[in-house]
Amino acid sequence: MGIFYSREQYQGYNIYSMKKYVDKKRMIFNIMVIILTILTLCLVVYYIIDTKMRIEKSKEYVAQIIEYKEQEELRRQEEEKKKQEKISKLTEVGRENIKNIYKSETKRAFLTFDDGPSKNTKEILDILKENDIKATFFVLGCQVEVFPETTKRIYDEGHYIANHGYSHIYSSIYQSPEQVLVEFNQCNQIVANAIEIPEYNSHLFRFPGGSVRRKICEFKERCNITIRTK
Repeated sequence: MGIFYSREQYQGYNIYSMKKYVDKKRMIFNIMVIILTILTLCLVVYYIIDTKMRIEKSKEYVAQIIEYKEQEELRRQEEEKKKQEKISKLTEVGRENIKNIYKSETKRAFLTFDDGPSKNTKEILDILKENDIKATFFVLGCQVEVFPETTKRIYDEGHYIANHGYSHIYSSIYQSPEQVLVEFNQCNQIVANAIEIPEYNSHLFRFPGGSVRRKICEFKERCNITIRTK
């Protein structure tokens, strides 16, 4: 639009209408600016609130993870404690008890089973459980290999698993004290695998046929020394 220098020059123009048109455009522009400003502020507020909520949730999640890990650690420690309590420890008192196992001022009886586990062991365990009786099972390594689940059940139900060697073949086990030790260690390892406790050691060994065979009885002391010192 040019500059009007006289009334005749702007004759025919509606100045009011033009001013109204310009004001309308300015108003629309101002409204759009206000709307955009409000939308921007809303987005900023939403972002701040959303970020704050996410941070709070993250803190809660982290706290839950920490609590879960602490509970898992406590549970693991409790399981390890129970596991260690079930593993026999050869203390000095225990050594004396073993030495004096056949000597006591009070009458007592030990319920023991040899040469198993076998197909009959489950029935024996049922009877023991029914009568709330604990026993000691002197197991053979070769039998534990055949019945690992039964061996695990013996252990889980609170009975004591002791060592009876691996083969129960006299010509094999009594070749030498060192061979007795080999079978002792074999049996220990197989039992440990069956009950899923790698460090298991009963520290209690019953010689196959040792109570009735004179030659074996004479051989036992040498074997005892070998087992105890290894």
